[in-house]
Amino acid sequence: MCHSIGVVLANEPDIRVVFTCGRAEATGEFEPEHIERLRRIGPHLVRAASVGLRLSRSEIARSANVEALDRIAQGVLVVAANGEILFANRAAEALLTEADGIRIEKSALRATRPADAQFQRLIATAAERLDAAGGVMTLARPAPRRPLSVLVAPLKMELKWFVTARPAAVVFVSDPDSAPRTAQDQLRNLYRLTPAEAAVAIAIARGEGLQAVADELGISLTTARTHLQHVFEKTETRRQAELVRLIAASGVYDRE
Repeated sequence: MCHSIGVVLANEPDIRVVFTCGRAEATGEFEPEHIERLRRIGPHLVRAASVGLRLSRSEIARSANVEALDRIAQGVLVVAANGEILFANRAAEALLTEADGIRIEKSALRATRPADAQFQRLIATAAERLDAAGGVMTLARPAPRRPLSVLVAPLKMELKWFVTARPAAVVFVSDPDSAPRTAQDQLRNLYRLTPAEAAVAIAIARGEGLQAVADELGISLTTARTHLQHVFEKTETRRQAELVRLIAASGVYDRE
């Protein structure tokens, strides 16, 4: 047994933080002066905890590799057990802006009724149990739009400031009605190419010579060479043959 005093630093729906001091039984109870000291520093600890929570939550976006996830056509969201949105990539933000199938309500991810209750159960189960299988479901939308396809899975988020895991789930949302990306669009997103660089890369993948590429795009041979050099640098290739193999392996271009 021991004596203890403490203060609640944060008490939110998905996380509770308490600062506690303990003394061995043989040492005796805390003196009034000790309690007074804790009372004086309590507000400072609460402010520090608030800052720490904000920093921890910003870590989620950084650890999720935002740049890579923003290149994915599929909507990707990281949510807490209560549905609070901790991260959303660009595709997910676009769906949320439309509020068609999924929406934001008081900072939480919600589905259109009547599917919302099942959606919330999937999120809560996945977030609270790392051994949960997650689940899939469809979210109906007004005709003529087809339903969104949703996959929910557990996700362990480490909050460095508290050195504890925060229950969370990852939600993947696919829109079957979204326009398919062209090969150039996919290359631009994969390798951060400019439109001109992507056009040169696709033409090279078709087996065209650089002069033919320049003529086709209406640019000088020097400009075509410059674009190709930038493509090499961004794709970490050195020769046209390597570039062709890379594009073929990426699956963004079909020769047929």
